[in-house]
Amino acid sequence: MSMFFVCHSQTIQFDNYTTKNGLLSDEVYKLFQDKKGYLWLFTNYGAMKYNGKSFTKVLNNLPFKESFIYSYFENDKGEIWVANSNANIYYVRNDSAFAVKGTERMSAKLKEDVSEIIDLFVDRDYNIFVNTKRGAFKLKKSQNYIPSDLVNYTNTDSLFVTIFYIDNTILSSINNSNRTKINKLSNDNHGYFYLNYLDKLKSSSIVKIKGSNLSKNPIYFKQFNDNVYFSFYNQIIKINKNKDVSYLTLSSFILNYLIDENGHLWAGTLNDGLFEIDNNDSIINHYLINRTINHVFIDSQNGLWASSDGGGIFHCKNLDEKRFTDIKNQERNLILLKKIDDKVFLTNASGGIFLLDKGKLQTIKSSDEINTDVLDVIKYHKGYIFCYRFNMEYIELDGITIKISKLPKIKPAFYPQKICSVVGDSILCLGRKSILFLKRGISSLTSLNNIITLKHKVYTCEYRDGKFLFGTDNGVFILQNDSLVQPAFLSITGNCKITNILKDNFDNYWFCSKGYGLFKLNTKNELIHYTEKDELPSNVINDIYFNTDNSILLSTNKGLFHSSKYKKWIEIYKEQVKMAFGLKNDIYFTTKDGLVIHENSRQVIEPTIYFNLASVFVNSNLVSSKCISTLKHNQNNIEFNFDAISFSSNVPNILYQLNGPITQMGIAKNQQVIFQNLKPGAYTLTVSFVASNLKSHSVIIPFVINPAFWQTLWFKLFAILICLAFCYFIGFKIFKYYRLKENKKNEANRLITEYKLIALKAQINPHFISNCLSAIQHLIISNRLDEANQYLAKFSLLVRQVLNFSSKSFVTLFEELEITKLNIELEKLRFENNFDFVIELDNKIDLKSIYVPPLIFQPIVENAIWHGLLPLKQKRPAVLVIKIQELNEILTIVIEDNGVGRKIIDKNIGNIQESKGTKIVKQRIENLNILLGNNFGNLIFEDLKDSFGNPNGLQVKILLPIITFTDINNEN
Repeated sequence: MSMFFVCHSQTIQFDNYTTKNGLLSDEVYKLFQDKKGYLWLFTNYGAMKYNGKSFTKVLNNLPFKESFIYSYFENDKGEIWVANSNANIYYVRNDSAFAVKGTERMSAKLKEDVSEIIDLFVDRDYNIFVNTKRGAFKLKKSQNYIPSDLVNYTNTDSLFVTIFYIDNTILSSINNSNRTKINKLSNDNHGYFYLNYLDKLKSSSIVKIKGSNLSKNPIYFKQFNDNVYFSFYNQIIKINKNKDVSYLTLSSFILNYLIDENGHLWAGTLNDGLFEIDNNDSIINHYLINRTINHVFIDSQNGLWASSDGGGIFHCKNLDEKRFTDIKNQERNLILLKKIDDKVFLTNASGGIFLLDKGKLQTIKSSDEINTDVLDVIKYHKGYIFCYRFNMEYIELDGITIKISKLPKIKPAFYPQKICSVVGDSILCLGRKSILFLKRGISSLTSLNNIITLKHKVYTCEYRDGKFLFGTDNGVFILQNDSLVQPAFLSITGNCKITNILKDNFDNYWFCSKGYGLFKLNTKNELIHYTEKDELPSNVINDIYFNTDNSILLSTNKGLFHSSKYKKWIEIYKEQVKMAFGLKNDIYFTTKDGLVIHENSRQVIEPTIYFNLASVFVNSNLVSSKCISTLKHNQNNIEFNFDAISFSSNVPNILYQLNGPITQMGIAKNQQVIFQNLKPGAYTLTVSFVASNLKSHSVIIPFVINPAFWQTLWFKLFAILICLAFCYFIGFKIFKYYRLKENKKNEANRLITEYKLIALKAQINPHFISNCLSAIQHLIISNRLDEANQYLAKFSLLVRQVLNFSSKSFVTLFEELEITKLNIELEKLRFENNFDFVIELDNKIDLKSIYVPPLIFQPIVENAIWHGLLPLKQKRPAVLVIKIQELNEILTIVIEDNGVGRKIIDKNIGNIQESKGTKIVKQRIENLNILLGNNFGNLIFEDLKDSFGNPNGLQVKILLPIITFTDINNEN
């Protein structure tokens, strides 16, 4: 038998930022969040801005002695004014401070009185209102900010305060002109001061307020709902709409205060920390003890900020998240959190068991040296069965007493890690790779029980339609004949590590996996699989809980998420959460820091994440965002950097889309979008969060890249005209060239035809025919009839071949050689075989596939015989050699004789027309080059000499391109 031990209530947790995190100074005064979401900090060394990631110094143009900012104001348009410790007023533009001209007179007056500007306000007409220790003043813009005193009631016997309403903001004016008499009233401890209360309807009433220390002026008049609050030394005084006054007294001077959404008042004090006070004016928590808290502020994500005098700033990420700090070592060893009915059980690694009931944490058992890790608990009859790593206990809770019953140990060694109530007293105990079924509950638990051994490592089980579902390291199985089987409808979970199975309000069963997302098994045995591709926050699901309003709590390795409608997940906590559930209006969950309670779960909404254009770089140079509206043609490499400001939750990815001459779309990395080599034109860049349900506006940035003069339309039109004229000129030239070429070709063809006739005339001339006929006649008269017949037959064949060639432009090399040999044989008969001839052929040459102009060899061969060999007059054996070879795709015909050469001229021998035959061959080769469009054809002469330098014949090379049958057809 033991007694309950009650712990304290839950508290919030602060993160601390100091100079180690980037602050200019650990002495921080005022804080505020501007309309773009940035947090402003005013220190004794200057002002800073915080975007959730880093601190940046601002108002850098102020000299150091002017950089101590004492008050600030931001209007609905996001325009900001500040006042410093010297009572100088500045307007803030692009994070720089500019003095408001005309306010110097007011600043000088306040500086003389050593009176700072406590409150600063600017109305819609840009009139400036200031509140100081010496009173309140209005600086009208139309009168060049000449100050006018706002005091409209004077009572020299007492301290008098007037409240003004300006654009739903209150401003106070204090009249303390008779300070000697006021101090005397204060010292007599019966002083009062009077509040002239002006409501929005301009009606006035006087409120008498106790003043235990009238030497201290009332400060920081604020309105929350219909109540007006102000601090007076160590008191916070509240005046409701009925003008009733209530007092809240603390132990130290109150420096600043505010009221949160739950109606709790937070007060920062001098050397006594931060107080949390509930609606009943009761102090429920005391934080940052022994510190001076200069300012308290709540941001747009319900995070609390407190600035200190020497300790930097403190931040609670969410006021709705409360923690219990009295559980020993709960940060590292909190094992179990489970709700049974309206009771919440917690256990730690030391065997401690705690009960959370009605906001109070009660200790059932602080520790257990034998039974350490409590792994599970279920309700059983009037009490509860607790499952330890090595055994089980039955505990009954009766009011404030506790009854603990030890249960028999299970043998052979069985380590229960989860227990499940089935039907009636039936209990299923789950081991690592085994199960134990107790049909009669704990009464059937003995030292010898039938333990079923399994093949898979089991993590969880759930009872469904008379069968058990088991989550294992290889998917979900059912128990059948004392073994685990996996039916077809569960096969999709194969190889998935299933660590938790839970049932929702519609008889669906959900499977939580490690790395494979979430599975849903409906009543029709249909299994649906959800992963990050389906907008699930994570694929590692630790736990899932279904509230009575059908909303869902999802515990993952990336945090805790809430959804009132599936797929619209709202982040509640951004670090790993093991398990969570809802109780009344609160959410309970376990983290690495222990138990956290999120209050007001019905008000879970998507946090507001501010989104701004932070900086722009053009061609790697930092420029103002206002300067990118119009850019030059070479300013086409642009880098946009954005600030997604969040102080309490993860920042989602950024989606960008560029529309214009170039269209791009994608996900920005590191909140940075870079475009390179953009074409000239008008662009619109739209940037927003990927998650469309976030409360954040899109950033739309229009900009224009002006084209260079050569990229303009008129220049392009002009260039097109120039190009057209140039193309016309070139086309005309090309046309003229090809027409000239065609004319030359036609002329060449004409000349070829003409030269063919000339060649025929040159070969078959009357003199040649006369000589041949004379030779035939001489043979007949000499009765050499056989020789005459042979000569006549060859002569007839030669004439027939020549006539056949006369109709062709090209003949095969074989045909050309045949007619050449026939002509040489006639010449030998005619000159009585006074010379020999030899034809040498390259083995690579196919005589019937290569074509040459007809009778191209004839003039050169006849010149060699008539002018080279016959003049030898048998001084040495006369030889005519014809060599045909192919070199570098050029047909080379070498006609070589060992005659007298070109230097011996005998006018009595030869034909005077022979030189004309050579000219004909040269002209035919030139015409062939023109016809084929190359310069391969040529005619080369080389004089031959003997070893003594005497003439020894002539070598003629005829160079012709390789012409095939295909070339002839194409040319035709």
